Amino acid sequence: MSQQDCLRRVLDDSLHLAANDAVCVGAIARADLLECSPELPVFEAARLMSERRVSSIVVVDDDDVVGIWTERDALAIDFRDVRAFSRPIRSVMSTPVRTQGYRTRKS
Repeated sequence: MSQQDCLRRVLDDSLHLAANDAVCVGAIARADLLECSPELPVFEAARLMSERRVSSIVVVDDDDVVGIWTERDALAIDFRDVRAFSRPIRSVMSTPVRTQGYRTRKS
């Protein structure tokens, strides 16, 4: 079973959708995503994520999504070097990011 098949099964089970039903992105995504600027230090991004109890932060520059930083990205950082905590999030984020409108229907 592919990753896409697994995701579809989870969504179908949790949203009670038939296999061919479409759903608005807004029905499964949070409207209040955690955002930060590309210059925010890594330690501040981590603090915000911890406070909000989320696993990612969307990096936004002039209202454009330019990246995302996730727990997985954090695991790739060598924090034995104390300078890593002060690096700007843009230097460790994942990019590019594909975006989808909140009202976009996905099937």
